[in-house]
Amino acid sequence: MNSQPTELDQNATSGTVEDGPNSLPPAVVETMKLVFRETHGGEMTAEDRKFFGITDQ
Repeated sequence: MNSQPTELDQNATSGTVEDGPNSLPPAVVETMKLVFRETHGGEMTAEDRKFFGITDQ
């Protein structure tokens, strides 16, 4: 099935959600950090936190 990309497909990006919530609940942030540490073997960098939408406090 060969379909032409839609306007949505052509404008799609990956990464953080620009219009998402301003901050995540602390419990969610801590869980994300724990999972990241277990799967990546280290702490998140500032770039990682920006990608995931975690603000530095």
